[in-house]
Amino acid sequence: MPELILAGAIRGLVSEGKRIARIVDETRPDAVALAVSPEGLRAMEEHLNSEDENAALENFEEEIYVAGLEAFGEVIKPPPCFSEAWKSASAIDLPVEPLDMNDDKYTNAFCRNISTLEMVSQGRCQRRIAKHKFQATSPKEFVLEFDSIVNRQKGHQKLEREREEYMVMKINKLTNKYEKVLAVVELERVDGVKRGLDQLTIQYKLV
Repeated sequence: MPELILAGAIRGLVSEGKRIARIVDETRPDAVALAVSPEGLRAMEEHLNSEDENAALENFEEEIYVAGLEAFGEVIKPPPCFSEAWKSASAIDLPVEPLDMNDDKYTNAFCRNISTLEMVSQGRCQRRIAKHKFQATSPKEFVLEFDSIVNRQKGHQKLEREREEYMVMKINKLTNKYEKVLAVVELERVDGVKRGLDQLTIQYKLV
């Protein structure tokens, strides 16, 4: 029976990169799957193979996320939970597979789920995030609290559910291809991925 190891990770924290790298080394899977798109995986590989240092932040929400998470440790980009997993896998010649939708699929999913009203109200949502007083006392609490604010609207919640379902489908395919798979998924999406795996009766070990 194929073995699936599911690792929930906090994007950005340097300490999480070290933890995930250790998991790769200790579990020695046949493949490592990361919750990034195919395009995102290629971009990360190119960045890590270049001499560039920390990548630039992309948007307002990312700036708020990094600023809040820095209260709990050093934060860099690309997310070390993914980049260090890639480095560790590459060092021992393990294949690295993307779990998330490609850009076209994500665009289609976005258009299906995000209404015009939600897009128009994006500025108001950003102001809400900027004014929010976070109550989190740990990095785990912070990312879950941040996710609940960013995905407050129903359309965004549906979009994230669709992402989770897609990742479950990809994980299912990978467990049919490899004997032992390590799937690294951002902490915010782990519960949804677990529900999907349970529905398909796919056994997994959470680390």
